[in-house]
Amino acid sequence: HTGKVLAEAANLRQGQPARDLILMLAALLHDLGKADSTRRDPQNRWRAIGHEHSLARARDFLNRYFPGQHLQRQILPLLRWHGAPHALFRDRAKQPAYARLALRVPDRSLLLDIAQADARGAGHSDTASIVRAREIWQKLGLWETLPEALIRGADLMDLGVLPGPELGKALRSAYQRQVLGNHQNKETLLRALHGLIPAINLPNDPAC
Repeated sequence: HTGKVLAEAANLRQGQPARDLILMLAALLHDLGKADSTRRDPQNRWRAIGHEHSLARARDFLNRYFPGQHLQRQILPLLRWHGAPHALFRDRAKQPAYARLALRVPDRSLLLDIAQADARGAGHSDTASIVRAREIWQKLGLWETLPEALIRGADLMDLGVLPGPELGKALRSAYQRQVLGNHQNKETLLRALHGLIPAINLPNDPAC
């Protein structure tokens, strides 16, 4: 199967060396977690449920042959989520689920290429799930790049959030809410965050 996926991934190369390297390495490593997760199910069939969670072998491979964090940051999320486009389509997931997935991978187009190569390598086209994901991400403005954060650390500190781990957590929550809620305005986003981040004190808040 891995050989077939590599062949399919090769057909999806774009002549961009850095991107193509990530694509081919992800194709090579996408099922490596099956070595740790394959078990017989109650019907005595070999299954590798949850193999996409087993990233240790892929991480070791990258550490040995491609030292540094850059490729790991690009490739490991692709391995973790390569089955997600099909799963979301199968489950008839709504737009927020696709938005959450967009936040989990550095490059949406690479994720769809790996998902497509994996499906074709297994003898399926799975075109519908690829088209669906791309259409939703394009509609939400999440396809080529993710939106710039509307709220910065200084904004939250001005409203009472203390520097440190609490601030980092608040910023991550703010950005996730921005993307999932498709917020375009800082003020409306801050109001949406008010109930989620207790430390925020808006100017018209009675607590101020």
